[in-house]
Order: sequence, then structure tokens, then C-alpha cells
Amino acid sequence: MKILDTLLEELLLELSGQEIYQKYYSKIPYETFLKVVMADPKSNMDGDGSLRSLGKYAKLLLGFYQKGTLRIEDLVKAKEYLGYVYLHNVSVEINKLKNLGDLYKIVQKYIVEDTLDFKEILNALVTNEDYELLHNGENWLFYQPLTQKGASYLGYSTEWCTTWGEYCLNKKNRDRTNYFHTHHDRGPLFIIINKTDPTDKYQFHFETNQYMDKDDRRINLSSFWYGKDEVKNYFFPSLVRDTSKEEVQSEIKRISILPDEDGMTIITKSLGVIENPLVKAILNQDDDRLEDLIDDENRDGSVYTNGGRLIIQIDKLEGDAKDVDNCIDQYRMEGNNGRDWVHGDLEGRYEDQEDYKNEIEDIFKKYYENNSLELKEELSVVSYQQFKDGYFENYASDDDLWDYYVDDVTDLSYASYEAENDKEADSIEKYISFGNRSDELNFSIVFLVQFLIKRNIVGIGNEYDWTLRDMTDSYISNYRITTEISEPVYNYETTLPKYGENNYITTKTDEYFEKIINDPEINHRCIELRKLLNHMTQTLFKGSNRIENDHAKVVIRSTNIDCEKGTVKIDFVNKDNNQVFYGVDVKVENIPRYVTNYELDLKENKLKLMSIIK
Repeated sequence: MKILDTLLEELLLELSGQEIYQKYYSKIPYETFLKVVMADPKSNMDGDGSLRSLGKYAKLLLGFYQKGTLRIEDLVKAKEYLGYVYLHNVSVEINKLKNLGDLYKIVQKYIVEDTLDFKEILNALVTNEDYELLHNGENWLFYQPLTQKGASYLGYSTEWCTTWGEYCLNKKNRDRTNYFHTHHDRGPLFIIINKTDPTDKYQFHFETNQYMDKDDRRINLSSFWYGKDEVKNYFFPSLVRDTSKEEVQSEIKRISILPDEDGMTIITKSLGVIENPLVKAILNQDDDRLEDLIDDENRDGSVYTNGGRLIIQIDKLEGDAKDVDNCIDQYRMEGNNGRDWVHGDLEGRYEDQEDYKNEIEDIFKKYYENNSLELKEELSVVSYQQFKDGYFENYASDDDLWDYYVDDVTDLSYASYEAENDKEADSIEKYISFGNRSDELNFSIVFLVQFLIKRNIVGIGNEYDWTLRDMTDSYISNYRITTEISEPVYNYETTLPKYGENNYITTKTDEYFEKIINDPEINHRCIELRKLLNHMTQTLFKGSNRIENDHAKVVIRSTNIDCEKGTVKIDFVNKDNNQVFYGVDVKVENIPRYVTNYELDLKENKLKLMSIIK
């Protein structure tokens, strides 16, 4: 059967359009025949309207039409689908297709990737298998992804790590590890999408306190809620209706994301009858009563409530509060100057050449893949391994390329570092902050009230058991608020550059090899020098970059070879005559004379040289 189909296809390609029609499809009206055939983008007509040739899939469409599975009004879709087949060279097993829907399933992935149309994305997912629609409101849609594919598709146009991997619609992130299950296994992910602009979206994960915008930056909780009452009321229904005790308790677990005044409303509902006079004064916003109940000697001004916060003006910061204030300042400062901090951190990290080489090889390999034909023609390189053996060590030890790579990683990563610092500062200030001049204690009423009830603190000052300092220190300890800069901010997400993107390393890699290709003499000499240096470091230096004996100490400062001069930089100490120099260019073939202090005439003593380095 397949042989007959193949012969028929070949015959169709040889016959004229009119002959094909007369021989095989004459039962179809000719105008209809032309419409169906021309739905294949590769079918052609002459200028006079005569059918010149049929596209590869014209017969498939004609078969659909004859079977009644293709309507004339669906030819627009058929042409669109076949356009994707041709554009992406999609393999189509024609004999397995029964209707236009089968063809759509084959190209659906490419339609989603190319159009990023939200309707097409949902069509490519299975409801209640890949995702669940939680809320279809006036302005917002709430989804819970249930599979990695669901998370990747619903999170299209974002930088979320839950969208990476094989299903990612952003090609640059397909080779990155997907973290959907890392989050989903701990608690549900919520994807919140603006109905008028599906690219305006947010991802919430309450279990890890991650509330991210589409650029994967932590949202500003103080400004996020403006105009988003629908979002707020979905997660906190007790703000707008009567709820059960269980519902309120569930909301309490999420309360840190709310503006303090809303949090205060919820905490009030959860507390029931309150006997604590200080808590009553706070919740009733009775500023006069607060003046009486908080009468500590360190208080220097008013006590009042505002926007869900209790503010106590003070004379000076004391105890743990001072350390917490310093932490906030440090996090904010680093959050505002993230690029400088990340660049310095990376410079230190990449002093370990192995880490750097492992990363830069991805750039090197991608360059080879994109330019293999030119490299074969110009440099006679026929395999990646040959290319790596001949050129990688020089490439990886080039100081300029190292600098450009560090700059690229910095540019891609510092936003994450800034976000981590802001996140740390935010995580403190949701409990306590200190005013612009550190002249006030500014507590979240939500958390303060819970603490005061737990410790049965009914007043603060000389008449009570608690001083302001002791209460504040205990509050800080109770909520484990950090009093020193913690390491997690240095666990920011490092994003590596890729060859072919608009970055420094791509441009400079191209320039680096262009220079080699254009100057083959230097290139050949460079390879020979690299072989010689590698042999020396493995034999004479025993795999290290330094050697020391009774006569001399030599340190190869960089394995980067200046191919035009044939030199590397070394540090040298002559123990026999106290001669010392640092960072001096020395010809590669002369290195053994510094190690041994032998005054060699290299041209006349080649055998002696080789005996030294063997």
C-alpha cells in the first residue's frame, strides 16, 4: 500500500493540475478542487490562474474533503497548520491522519511557541490534568498548575524557574532544570493572570513565601495590592464575608503578604474576646490609652497606630533592635548596588579556573557548532574534539575573555542578588522597622498582638514587668528576626550567558577566532606553544603552576599565551643571587632555564632542553 501511495504521489507531481483533476478528482467541482489544493502553501498557480503544481499535502486535504472530514470554511485553518509543518519541517505520517484535528495536534506545539496566544496555550493543556482553573473573575484568572507542562505553558512570557525545561516556551531556558515539583510537592502554586493582558501575571507560593512578578522579581507588597481587591479577596475572603474559624486560621498562615491594616482585621476576627488591656488599646486604635500603657523611659514622643502598625517614638535604639536596624540598612544598600557586589563575588568565584573552564566550554562548544563549516574550511578542523584539543586551553586562559564573561554573568545575575537582599529586608520589616533616622520602633500590629497575648504583656514601663528594650528584644527573638547579615543572600540565582545571545562573550568569542582564522601563522605557533607549555606544567611543574627548588622559585601567573610574542607571565626568585621579578613576560621555551638557573642557549642546546622538560 505504501508503494502504491508513493507511486501515486510521484505521478501527481508529474501531471499538470488539470490532468490530476480529470484523472483522480473529477467528481469534485473544479472550483472546490482548486480551493482545497491551494490550502497547501506549496501549491502553485500560473499567472493566468492555471494550476501548475500541487503541494506535498494537497492529496491529504483532498482525501479529508472526500471523506467529509474537511469543510470549505476550514481551509483557512488547514493552510495555517500546513504553514507550520513546512516552517518547522515537521514529520507527518499522512496515513495516520483522519481529519484536520489530527493535523492540528501535530502542529499545536509550534503554534503555541510561535504565537504565544493564550487560547492556543490552554487548548494545548488538559483541564484538571495539567491545570485547574480556580477563579474566573471580573479582571483576573487564577490557575493552579498540576504538571510541569501546565506550569511551563501557563507561565509563558515569564522568567519563573517553574517554566524551565523541556516544555518551556522560551527557547533559551529549555536546557535549564525545571523546579515545578520542588514547589508543588510542598504546596500549591497559584498563577494569577490579568484577563485583559495575559502577559501580566504573578506566581504565588505561600509555603516558601515567594510572590513573584513575570520577571521573577519579588513583588513590592506595599504597592502590589492597589487596585487588586479581587486578588486580595480570593485569598482572604474573611475581609468581605463571614467565614468559618477554620478559614480564618488558614488565612492567618498567609497573613504576612497582606497590608498591615487588612492583617489587623483578620487577626481581630481570630482572637475572639480579648482581656489584655494593651492589645485592646492597639486593636481599638486608642492612642490616649496607649500613651498610658507604654510609658517607658526610652520613649521620646508619641505612641500611635497607623496603617496596621504601632509606632513608638524613642530616644535611641538599644539592644537587638540596633543590630536589626543595621541588617536592614546593609540589605537595602546591597540591594541598591547589586551589580558591584555581584561582580566582586564572581571575580573571586572564578579565580577557581576549573569552575570557569567548565562554564566557558559551553560557549566554546556552541561557537564550534555554529561555525563548524568555516572552521573545517579555514583551519582543517573536522571534529569538536580536535577543535577542543587545539584551541580550548588558549581560549579559556585569555584574560580579556574572562573579563567579558564575568561582566555577562554579572549583568544576568545581579537583579536576582538585589531581589534576594530586598527580600531579606522585607522579611524583617514585615515584623519591625525603625524610621528614617532610627528614632522609632515600628511594629506590625498583626504580629505584635499575637506576641503580647502569648507573653501576657499588659503594659510596658516602670509600672510593669517589661521595659521597652526587653519587650523588643524578646519580640525579635520570638520571631527569629535576624540580628546579623545571613549567608542566604549570596545564594542568589546565577544566570550564565549563552553563545548567540546579545552579550559580550558572543561578540568577543567571534572576534577571538576571527583573528586566529585571519592569521594562520600565529595560530599554528600558538598551538605549538600551548603543547609545549602543557607538557612543561605536567612534567616539570608536576601539574601545578609553581615549582621551587634549592636554586629558584617560578610561578606561572597565567596560562594565557601571548601568541604574537610567544610569552607568558611568570614570577621568578633566583635564590643563588637574590634576583626577583614579578609578572614578567618570558618566552615559553625559556621557562626551564629559570627553573634550573642554567644559562642555556636554546638554539644550540635543544637536546639539553628536552632532557630537562621530559
